[in-house]
Amino acid sequence: MRCPKCGKEIDGLCLNCTNLDELVWLDDLEVITCPRCGSFKVEGKWKVLRLEEVIDHLIFKLMRVHPELEVEDILVEYEPFTVRIRGLVSNTTVEVVKYPNLKILKETCIRCNREAGGYYESILQLRADGRALERKEIERANEIIDEVLLSEKDNQKAFVTKVVERKEGIDYFFGGRDIGRKVSRKLINEFGGEIKESKTISGRMDGKDLYRFTYLVRLPIYKNGDVVIENGKICVVTNARLKKAMDIKNRQTVTLKNPELIAKKGEIKKGIVVQMDEHVVELIHSVTKKVVFAEKTAEFEIGDEVFILECDDKFYTIPKELMS
Repeated sequence: MRCPKCGKEIDGLCLNCTNLDELVWLDDLEVITCPRCGSFKVEGKWKVLRLEEVIDHLIFKLMRVHPELEVEDILVEYEPFTVRIRGLVSNTTVEVVKYPNLKILKETCIRCNREAGGYYESILQLRADGRALERKEIERANEIIDEVLLSEKDNQKAFVTKVVERKEGIDYFFGGRDIGRKVSRKLINEFGGEIKESKTISGRMDGKDLYRFTYLVRLPIYKNGDVVIENGKICVVTNARLKKAMDIKNRQTVTLKNPELIAKKGEIKKGIVVQMDEHVVELIHSVTKKVVFAEKTAEFEIGDEVFILECDDKFYTIPKELMS
């Protein structure tokens, strides 16, 4: 076919007579971002994205292309804001350059509005049974909270409103109910213990009651390596999360139901075996340097280093492998 303007034989568009700028239509771009957290509003929803990702999305959404142009690449430049569209027309490479206006608008997102207003739907009360929380447990709990919030980055209720340290533990106030529940379950999976859930009415909306949920997470009194008494048996805790321990006398696994803590792992001292018979082991106490006589709970050799447990004015030996 021939071009109706210049008469040149063509197959499709005549590049000599076509204004390349008319091959692509691109409206001005408007980006809405939260000045507090930096998230972007994309199609009515707030999302954590990079500015480049938002602009790419808008370009693909707003750009209209002539059917004869086969787009191969789009390049975005920011100073000045320029969009270069490269492609093929009638097997010929062309480049169309557009200069749309880029407007950056500020709007506080739902999450930041709620967080600034002290909004919360759930409280996680972190406690330890019969003892104070340890600093390492608190630090790990904070890490778990950060991990959950990061995994829920597009959730507008995924935030911590406040943290209150109390004598009995720490209270975390979360924007959403699901965040409190997820963190609670992860804490139990990490440390063991139990969760108790309760709720109170916080108001009404559209004729329906609104609730705030409280998740009481109580960590066990014992940790791995602690020594407890369960049903008269002296046991070393081997898996606090699963409530498992091992009887120091017969090496049988014991499920902990109502254990009594008798010694923390760090409180148990060591000794060196110097003599023994069928029932008793004679040891040199590593701290007092005195000779002590302990009930024999395993086979040892002279010179072995073992752990010594003192309970009810009696000494018991604990093999090193149970305390590792």
